[in-house]
Amino acid sequence: MKIPAHQIALLAKQAHEADRAAPYILLHLSPEACAESTVDVNAVAWPVVGCRSPLAVRDAMYRHAGSSTPVVLLFDGQDNGLGADVLARCAKRRAIAHNVWQSVAMLFRAAQFDPRLVRHRWLAELLIRYLPPGGFAPVRSLVLDEERAWKELFKEVLGFEAFPPTPADVLRWAGDAPRREQYRAL
Repeated sequence: MKIPAHQIALLAKQAHEADRAAPYILLHLSPEACAESTVDVNAVAWPVVGCRSPLAVRDAMYRHAGSSTPVVLLFDGQDNGLGADVLARCAKRRAIAHNVWQSVAMLFRAAQFDPRLVRHRWLAELLIRYLPPGGFAPVRSLVLDEERAWKELFKEVLGFEAFPPTPADVLRWAGDAPRREQYRAL
């Protein structure tokens, strides 16, 4: 499964903020998860290397030892096959699993979620994929509730200005050919 480069960049940024001294960020993802060789983190290109084996992880670390930026390693194997010396050089000393709701929490600066949201992984994926250029406004209560998530989805993904949309809003939206195509593409 391919993961958009900006989502991998977000994961890498989160890991780096938790452990700034680590030169490598090991993500528990398929080596083919990212089609790009770099990801943009704070306007800086960080190398991304897909690793199929523990030996490939060590080789990537050797080849990128002099990198001035953190190096993102994609490896879907077991941590215990890598060795303590490899994990010691990685952020959080382990492979970081991809949790889309943690990424969404960071985007909204939320500490908690409405429990009804967590069962809708696709909603989190859409919020990440359609992240507005300026980002989302932070939640005020530190809790991302269902209404706010749906409001952002309707605004950023479908193009509605008001939430919930009125019947007149839906008719205007349905009359717009580019919006209908966008809906079909979803």
